[in-house]
Amino acid sequence: MSRGFYLGAYWKNRPESPEACTQHLVAFLQQLRTYDPIFSRWFQKGRSLAEALKKEVALTEESLLPIVRKGVNRRDFDHQPIPELGFAIYLWAPVSGEDAIRLDVDCGCYGAYTGNNCILDFPTEPAVASRLLQVDRLIELFRLVIASWDPEWGTVVSPALQDAVPVPVRQMWPGWLTYLSSRKGRLTTVSPPARIVPIDGHGQLIVAMDELPSPENPTHVEQLVRVREALRAGKLIKG
Repeated sequence: MSRGFYLGAYWKNRPESPEACTQHLVAFLQQLRTYDPIFSRWFQKGRSLAEALKKEVALTEESLLPIVRKGVNRRDFDHQPIPELGFAIYLWAPVSGEDAIRLDVDCGCYGAYTGNNCILDFPTEPAVASRLLQVDRLIELFRLVIASWDPEWGTVVSPALQDAVPVPVRQMWPGWLTYLSSRKGRLTTVSPPARIVPIDGHGQLIVAMDELPSPENPTHVEQLVRVREALRAGKLIKG
C-alpha cells in the first residue's frame, strides 16, 4: 500500500558533536516509541536478518553514543575522520518478515557540498502502512521530527511521485506533505484541496491532499504540480 513512501527532513551547515547528535537521536526515538508501538524496538544492520536481530539497541545516550561515533566519515587512504561530513547512523525496526522501517540519519555535516538528513522509510505491510499513512498522523509525526532535528525543509513522498512531478537537481521535492521552516521561507496561499498547517515557532506544512496520492492518478499528479508551482512562485524552487 505504501508504495515506497518515506519522510525526509533536511538541513545544511550545522556542525555538531557526536554527543549532540546522540541527544537528538535519543529524543527522536523515544518520541517515536510513544507515537506508535511499531517504533518500540530498533536494531543495527547486520549481514543477515538473523544477525541483525541480535543487534538491538537501547534507546539511551549510553547505548547510542558509540553507534554515532562509529558512524564518523573517514578518508579512504589514512582512515582519518572527515569532520565536515559529520556522522552517519543507520537503524531499522522490524515489521513482519523482511519488511521493516528504516531510519537513515546524517548529523553534524557542515561542508559546502554536504547536508544533514533524517529519512524514515515507511513499511509496505498493509495494516501498518494504512495506520501510519494518514494525514493527521503524518502531521503529528512531522511535529516530532521538527522538535528533534529542526530541519530546514521536509517531505513525505515516494520515488514514483518524484518521477511524476520532477524538479531541478538539488532542489526541494514537493510531496504529499511538504514542510518549510521559517528560515527557508513560507507560502501564503495554495490551491485547494491543498492547505497550509502552521507549526508554531517553526514553520508550516503544506498538505497537498488528504488522501494517499498515487502517481497513476492524474488528479493527484496535477495537484502536486500545483504545489510545486506554488513553491516555484515563492522562489523556494529555482529553475
